[in-house]
Amino acid sequence: MGRRFDPVVFAAWTFIALAAIAGVILLIVGLAEKPTSDSVQSVLLSQMKGSLGDILSGTLGVCLSFSATLFMVVTFRDQRRQHQEQLRQSNRERFENTFFNMLSMYRDVRDSVTKYLSDRNHFSSLEKYYDGFRQFCSTGENCAQLERIKNYLSGHDITAVDLERVEEGLGNMYSDYADSHGESIGYFFRYVHNMINFVICQWGTSDDAASDVKQYLNLIQAQMTDEELGLIFYDAISKYGQSRNFDKQFKHNLDRYGFLENISPQVLLNRSDHLIYQSTIFKFLNAQEQSRKMKALTD
Repeated sequence: MGRRFDPVVFAAWTFIALAAIAGVILLIVGLAEKPTSDSVQSVLLSQMKGSLGDILSGTLGVCLSFSATLFMVVTFRDQRRQHQEQLRQSNRERFENTFFNMLSMYRDVRDSVTKYLSDRNHFSSLEKYYDGFRQFCSTGENCAQLERIKNYLSGHDITAVDLERVEEGLGNMYSDYADSHGESIGYFFRYVHNMINFVICQWGTSDDAASDVKQYLNLIQAQMTDEELGLIFYDAISKYGQSRNFDKQFKHNLDRYGFLENISPQVLLNRSDHLIYQSTIFKFLNAQEQSRKMKALTD
């Protein structure tokens, strides 16, 4: 790849070239043996010969001094850029040290949750806990409500208000299930939420930072099974996914960065539940569904 054009460096070399050209012209004119026949030009040439050194030093000196100043500006700018790059690299290294420690601790948190479920609720794993949630939703009134939601989401022209109602219904079902087990694994979701927030706070929420944020969030979700992603999917839309201000920042972060995009459709209560996460282009969507979601995002 070629070096990027630098207008300051170009200007510096231009002044050096102009100084050299001017010097050569002055030397040629000043040292000429035969002046022109015009009397005025002869007088000027004789004066130039007498003060040729001053003219050369004045003309060339100004050009060369200005060029030197420009090169100093370039040097200071490059040093500042290198310092900023070193600072960014140092910040990234500190961040990654903490991040990978948190990722390692996540496995400990998951093991702790699994042991707690095994001792208190007779679930041998988070996968079994999620299976219990699906069974909970497939019985009695929950089953009927789930079927109504499925039919509702399969319709056309679903508004944002409609999706909020669906989200509330599914969130309430998850909350009822979690309540029946004493909301025993809430710290698991809080830890995941804090890991995600840590990454976002490090890199910021600008569009330019989105690729860095997504890179590290992908490392988090790669540690999770489909059932764990399923639990996060529904926990984030329940009352347990709300912040102190009663907003759903957890769900917003999951949706904005596509944290759940790799979830299997077989894990969801209904495949159409993906509509709740309006910004996430799930990998299981067909081309038409992906196009529809992308169009909705750009409208």
